[in-house]
Amino acid sequence: MAVSVSLSSVAENRAARIIKEIYNPKSDTVLVAAHRGDWRNYPENSLAGMESAIKMGVDIVELDIAMTKDSVLVVCHDRTIDRTTTGKGRIKDITIDSIKNVYLKTGHNIATKHRMPTLREALLLCKDRIVVNIDKGYQYYDKIIGLTEELGVTDQMLIKGNQPLATVKEKFGSYPHNMLYMPVLRFDKERGVKLLNEYRSAGEVPIAFEVVWSEFTPEVKDAMKGIIDSGAKLWVNSLWPSFNAGLCDDEAFEQGADKIYGELTGRTPFLLDQFLIMNNMKSSTFLRSSIIMVFLSVVASLSAKEPLKYVDAGNLQIVNRAQPDSPGFHRLDTGKYPTLSARAGVYYDFSTGLALRFNTDSRNIAARWTTTDTLSRVNTQPIAQKGLDLYIRRDGRWVHAGVGAPKYQGKKHSSNIVMSMEPGVKECLLYLPVFSRLDTLSIGIDSAAYITSDGVEAPGPKVVAMGSSITHGVGVSRSGMAWPALLGRRLGLDIPNLGTSGISKLEQFYARIIADTEAEAFVFDVFSNPDAKQIESRLADFVATIRKAHPTTPLIFLQTEVRETTNFDTKKRAFEQAKRDMAAREMARLMQTDKNLYFIDPGLEIGSDHEATVDGVHPSDMGTVRIVDHLVPVLTDLLRL
Repeated sequence: MAVSVSLSSVAENRAARIIKEIYNPKSDTVLVAAHRGDWRNYPENSLAGMESAIKMGVDIVELDIAMTKDSVLVVCHDRTIDRTTTGKGRIKDITIDSIKNVYLKTGHNIATKHRMPTLREALLLCKDRIVVNIDKGYQYYDKIIGLTEELGVTDQMLIKGNQPLATVKEKFGSYPHNMLYMPVLRFDKERGVKLLNEYRSAGEVPIAFEVVWSEFTPEVKDAMKGIIDSGAKLWVNSLWPSFNAGLCDDEAFEQGADKIYGELTGRTPFLLDQFLIMNNMKSSTFLRSSIIMVFLSVVASLSAKEPLKYVDAGNLQIVNRAQPDSPGFHRLDTGKYPTLSARAGVYYDFSTGLALRFNTDSRNIAARWTTTDTLSRVNTQPIAQKGLDLYIRRDGRWVHAGVGAPKYQGKKHSSNIVMSMEPGVKECLLYLPVFSRLDTLSIGIDSAAYITSDGVEAPGPKVVAMGSSITHGVGVSRSGMAWPALLGRRLGLDIPNLGTSGISKLEQFYARIIADTEAEAFVFDVFSNPDAKQIESRLADFVATIRKAHPTTPLIFLQTEVRETTNFDTKKRAFEQAKRDMAAREMARLMQTDKNLYFIDPGLEIGSDHEATVDGVHPSDMGTVRIVDHLVPVLTDLLRL
């Protein structure tokens, strides 16, 4: 009986992961479905309601299907549009153009700006993001399966029905590739018991049965146990009181979740021990995850306090890595460069600029990590030196979410980064320490949540930054505020940070590192550390070594900052001015014969109000923001971003 899908055909995306949970016999996750979308906050069966359910982290969205006069499948529960829209009439008597001219209404009969979606529009919105349960659609299966195959979403579809087994087998046997099918068993109706017996007699075990009961009799209890013993799952509808003997969502809000859901899930040893929240529900030892429970109201307020589980961060995607063979959380494989100075070798073992990219549906994120045991630098905060810095994408922008605060001394650290977030999938960017070697890292998430880099958006073009302590991130409050990290978020670029504090003086080993590194462009802050004579004697050879490996790649050199230490110290002022003048002169000479060589002056622009450094040299967060504000339009134009 072709009522299931082959997991090998399911691409790795969020919907596929949910389907795997449905199939996984060892899973202890309870999946949550939203009935007609987020109908408490948006019109039922609206695209906005579906989108809200996805963002809440719901696993399955239930949709009702009807067909218009001109044979277009639309998403609507009723046979007429009277209750749910500003129009009137039977859907089968109305064309799609007419339906698109009316507006959906809320449950309080208030007209909105939303329109009734077609099934095509709904599936395009849900594709790869959430499992879709089709209700009131079995009669349209032939047309629906054609659409799902066209859109490539069949594997994330689940359809319910109460048809006889023979009818379903004949229907599904007509197609080589089908949606998941779930029979609906109404134990308060004779046909429900009869249908269960049909499946038992034929030895057919669907992925799940939806169970409905008006009274929890011994017969219902035995039937549920038999379903679980057979290897199928249970789908329990907690929306309608008549579907579960009154143990429904509204009662849970009025009387308390523990009382209602506890009674619902604790009546028998083969139901759940307790109700917690979507994706945070542990099954009893006997059950071993044999239930899909459908909580259809707004469940975000029903929170749970569970111990976190910790996942090795080495299994997640690391971005901003200059060379792909860099080991662990190190910036470079320093063994490849025997002439590298000892201090530079130590610095390139640091995790500076590296970040983890991952998705998680956890409401809480924590971390445990180990670093080198070094005292904090006087001009760098401990959070930047040894801590973690988390950003989460919201409305297309990276928004700071929290920090992993390290111990002031010692190697072992643990910290809650952000807690009690709204339900839903979060796209995360976690920056690693700026000025320490990171040896181990594990990410803490809710015990029933997932964390993965599968399906995470690929980083943008790679533009490598190399330079001094200003590039390295000395002076910033947290690692995500170093200017390469900030610039990367602004422009959507993958910007590895090859800054080395105080020792970047145009040595040849730095040039060889760049020669071995593939990138769309390179940005250099290499005039901050050397003196004027070193710039004059080394710059041309530095560029020549790189050009042998990258003949036409843009090489962008930044003029160093005007240091606040020169405001009154005349000796320092002369020294700094001399190297600035030499950098400008030598760059002008080299650019005469190299059209892909660029000099941005001012480059590290921190402003002229004398307020943007922590010690007269190293930019504060204000300083790095000013540097990036200055570079964004210049680099956007230069690199044609």
